[in-house]
Amino acid sequence: MKDIEDEATRLAGALLVPEPATIEIVRKGISISAAADHFVVSGQMIQWRINMTGARQRVLWAQRSR
Repeated sequence: MKDIEDEATRLAGALLVPEPATIEIVRKGISISAAADHFVVSGQMIQWRINMTGARQRVLWAQRSR
């Protein structure tokens, strides 16, 4: 049952805060609270999605590749 709940949480996060949005949040330096307000989710959800998508690392890699 826990696996189903975990999968539901991952799906909900992906639907509420899409991966491209996490990259833009990091790239533009938008605060966690401002992003949470925009997507009408908790700051924890924004942080979790940024972590799960690897957005910080991907933005840093893209900046270094220029």
